Amino acid sequence: MPRALYNDRPVGLALEWLLFDWFEFQYSKQLLVFLIFHFCNCLMLYILARRLGTSMLAALAVVAAFGGSSVTALTATYLGAVFDVLCSFFIFASFLAFLNKRRVWNYASAILFLLALRSKEYAIVLPFLLAALVLIQSTVPLKVRAQEACLRLWPHFLLTVLIGAR
Repeated sequence: MPRALYNDRPVGLALEWLLFDWFEFQYSKQLLVFLIFHFCNCLMLYILARRLGTSMLAALAVVAAFGGSSVTALTATYLGAVFDVLCSFFIFASFLAFLNKRRVWNYASAILFLLALRSKEYAIVLPFLLAALVLIQSTVPLKVRAQEACLRLWPHFLLTVLIGAR
């Protein structure tokens, strides 16, 4: 559970400690780890876009807009932005796990959501985005879609309520 109202980010802090233990003050080696995370984020975004039905060209355009934007590119090279890079990593991984509709992947998605949430606060909206995805993507009646969203997303919303209440 969070120990502070704001800026309690243990997952990013753990990675910072790990990188410092491995590389100390060698920025170029730490940067390589961040660039690997950035590449993984771009790759997962491409896979996510394709799984959502976009064309290859559109998926590449999304990745170029995300991965090549000055904000994202600078974040990938700034060691203090470990929280943003990790949160994006876990959000994309959670989305991809959730798209696999088996129950075990729903729980994996919830665990990845928790890791994202413990990396950066902006992950709190992820369950709402996933619910919107379920409601939009399915062709069954709205009531059935809403039930499916509740059945698949209850761990995500439970975590949201627990963290929010704390």
